[in-house]
Amino acid sequence: MNRPYGGWIKTAMVENLIKRRTRAVLAGLTPFAIICVMAATASAEGPFTAGSKYEPYTPVEMNSSEIVAWATGWVDPVSYGSNVDSQWKTPQKALGRAKGDAYDIVSLGRGGSITMTFDRPIRDGKGWDFAVFENSFSDDFLELAYVEVSSDGTWFIRFDNVSLTQRPVGGFGSVDYTLIHGLAGKYRQGVGTPFDLSDLLYKTEVKSGLVDLDSIRYVRIVDIVGDGTCYDNPPPGWGDRHIIYDPYPTTGSAGFDLDAIGVRYQANVRTKRIDINGDGVSNLADAIVGLQVLLGYKPNIREDRAAADINGDGKVGLAEVLYILQFESEQDM
Repeated sequence: MNRPYGGWIKTAMVENLIKRRTRAVLAGLTPFAIICVMAATASAEGPFTAGSKYEPYTPVEMNSSEIVAWATGWVDPVSYGSNVDSQWKTPQKALGRAKGDAYDIVSLGRGGSITMTFDRPIRDGKGWDFAVFENSFSDDFLELAYVEVSSDGTWFIRFDNVSLTQRPVGGFGSVDYTLIHGLAGKYRQGVGTPFDLSDLLYKTEVKSGLVDLDSIRYVRIVDIVGDGTCYDNPPPGWGDRHIIYDPYPTTGSAGFDLDAIGVRYQANVRTKRIDINGDGVSNLADAIVGLQVLLGYKPNIREDRAAADINGDGKVGLAEVLYILQFESEQDM
């Protein structure tokens, strides 16, 4: 149908008006509100597509050469939720390599949780540091879980997460993985969801030293009940919390089904940190102070020598300097 020339001008004027108003509205929105607008207006996918601005890491294949270790234990007792049969209460099946099938797993039940342990701690490296594997049989049947980490098994911190699923999901309903961020279970069986410890640097527990991101010994997986009672935890500045929906109700093997946890970066087996200058951390600054002591200078060093003495001779010397230098060089590998 032909349209008069004036009609095209009018249409263009309306389009320009809409664009101006849209820019004005977006200018007053938080980053999280903007991606919500993106999710609501996108026809094919949400804002958390793997490799995108808001989801920088791609899924981790269970045979990835970047995985150097796997979970080696768990903390008893496992806190199972409801609606899980005894045949699925098998935490030993979450040890070692991911199997990528529907049966070699531990089911947590509704709202259940499990804490996995590692022979050598996980450390913060470049990019993602560990990956969590679930047993979903498809790309959209996604049972989700919060992920928390700890250095001592007492103080845990949770990864920020976002869920933009707008309505309840039935027992065998679908979840669009591009609407999910920071939750385990985002990908199908045999494919792990990656987590980057540096995302936690701003947390109070990290800044205070309660959680050491270079010595994570515990990873806790907490099932999300998809009935509308659980909420996401967006990063600071991303706006309000939202209800998390995932398949509900399920029975028999309800809740998150953990296959494995793969580790990309391990801490040096010698995890003792030598703090010579008393600033609460161990780094090259301590080596410099140690060298000053060796050269006869008298820099400020901590009164508690036990935290600065590696070989038990009661003083700061060459042994401490060499230990720090070797430790720091290995952490950068």
